[in-house]
Order: sequence, then structure tokens, then C-alpha cells
Amino acid sequence: MTTSPNLVLPYLAANQAQKHVTVNEALRNLDAVIQISVQSAALATPPLSPSNGQRWIVAASPTGAWTGQATKIAAWQDGAWAFYAPLDGWQAWDVATRRLLYWDALTGAWSVLTSTVFSDATFTWQDNGDATKQARVELSGITAGATRILTLPDASGTIVLEGFVATLTNKTISFASNTFSGYLPAANLPALTGDVTTPGGSGATTIANNAVTNAKTAQMTSGTFKGRKSVGLGDPEDLSAADATALLDVFTSSLKGLAPGSGGGTTNYLRADGTWAAPSGTATIFPDTSFTIQNITTPSKQIAFDASLIAPATTRTLKAPDRSGTLALVETSLGQGILQARLQGLGAY
Repeated sequence: MTTSPNLVLPYLAANQAQKHVTVNEALRNLDAVIQISVQSAALATPPLSPSNGQRWIVAASPTGAWTGQATKIAAWQDGAWAFYAPLDGWQAWDVATRRLLYWDALTGAWSVLTSTVFSDATFTWQDNGDATKQARVELSGITAGATRILTLPDASGTIVLEGFVATLTNKTISFASNTFSGYLPAANLPALTGDVTTPGGSGATTIANNAVTNAKTAQMTSGTFKGRKSVGLGDPEDLSAADATALLDVFTSSLKGLAPGSGGGTTNYLRADGTWAAPSGTATIFPDTSFTIQNITTPSKQIAFDASLIAPATTRTLKAPDRSGTLALVETSLGQGILQARLQGLGAY
């Protein structure tokens, strides 16, 4: 074996001449790969003016003197480039990004050490004052294949846990993007205004006067109205015309209401006691003080009858002649003349 197994440092051979050359080569290798600090891991083209001993991690698709040396450590030593292939687990400090990198032989790539994935079963925080106080995370509730990101606010505070009673102070919670359960004490309820009102700190609500308009009530079928026909106390119902007829009183001598059924016919009349009756065979008697005929066009033109000159217990009958004409009155000259002419037989008819 002529080199060491890990850092590939050259061994001195027995009776070797110029041993200093081999020793210096090993020292140069140690200087390049021990306590590695690279200027950058993002360059693919060699820098123009490197300083002796400076190192870089060669980025992908390198050019120039770095061609074919991707991912290796390029060290500028004694005026020339030397390349060192990393071994699994090597670490290097990236001066440009101020991050610690490590080489993963399984993936064949340099990665940021601080982005290492930790198992939730092994990742534990402990209090710096009391090591028995510890906290861990449990990720079993996350959907398979999903990565959840917890973003810290720009403030200090205490984490609120589900199922743990805590007081939130000066916190704004979006109701649109969160689901809440439980109840809010009545003392913390805000005041409501509008059609339904309630004072602050009270759960009792009141519908404002005249707030329930027709538009806010239940829709109704045409030809119906609101009421209740069912027995007992209950909600309003939509009633039809037939329902209304059944609910209203029938007209009687003491009640206002609907006219009772007439029983048919064309001559019956409705009496004041709420019953229908057929006209009797005798004439209907009207007092002469209440029986008046008035002109249909001019109601102020009227005629009344006076039966005071008829002998008591006597009924006089006025017969209408079979023709149209004008009545003649005794008290007028026209009437006296016509009457005298009739008596003399001059205008008999």
C-alpha cells in the first residue's frame, strides 16, 4: 500500500530518496482537506486571481481548468489547481453563504448541514436550566407526502395549544379562514344593530318594530291569506277563500257576517233576523211619511203620498189606466179644467 486509505496521503517507501518530496505532497494534501473552508460552492469557472491555498467546491458544468471536476474541492496550491474528491461525510464551511456544507455520497451532492431531516422521534428540545424539561414534535397528523411550514411571527410570545385554555390578548383572528367551536360568553357578545338588535354583553335579541316587511315573510300562493284554521295555538297558515267562509260568522239579528244561503229561487228576500222568506200574498204596508219616490237623475225631485184624507178604516185603491200620461191635481187650474172636462164626457176614455 502506497497511500493512506482515507485521505490518500502518500507513504514513504523504504530507502526512498528525496523523502521530503513525498512528505511535502502529503502535507499539501492535508492542508487542502483538513478544516475545509471554501470561498464558494457556486462557481463553475475558475477565478482569475486566486490566492495560494484558497479552495472552492466546483459547481455543476464547470469550464476551463475545472472541466470535469464538478463537486470536487479545487485548491490553488503552488501556482496550480489541485482537485480532491470528497468522501462521505466531509464537511466544508461556505464563506460566501456562511453555511456549513456536507458531502452525501449516496446522493452525490453537497447539501446544507442545517437542512438535515431529523426524525420527530429523535428531535428534542430541552430547557437550558433544567434538562428534565423537554419538548418534542409529533408529525403523524400531517398528510402523507406533504411538507408543512411553520412561519414564526416577528414577535415573542407563548404558543397556544389545542384543548388548552389560554387567554388571547390583542390578537386578530380571521373568521373567514378558521373554524371555531364552543361558545362565547354572553358578557363578551357585541351589540347588534339593524332589524335584529341586542345590547352589548347580552344574548337576548329583539326584532325592531316594523322590521318584518312582506318581503321578509314566507311566500304565499296566489288567492290565499294568512290566518289559522287548525285548533289550538300554533303558527300562521295559508288560508283559502273557502277557509275564510268557514271561519266568518253568519249574519243574524245580532251578528254581522256572511249572508246565509237563500235556498234558491228569485223572489225570496233576506229578513232582518237573518232568514230568507217568500213575499206574502197581501200587500206590503208602508207609512205615508216614509214612502217617497225620487227622480233618478235629480234626487232632490221627490213625490210623497198623504193618506190623511181617507176615511178611517177605509182602503182606497188607485188604478193605473192603460196608457202613459201626466197626473192632474185638483188644487191646480189645469187639474180642475181637466176634471170638469172629464165629468162632462168631453174627454172620456
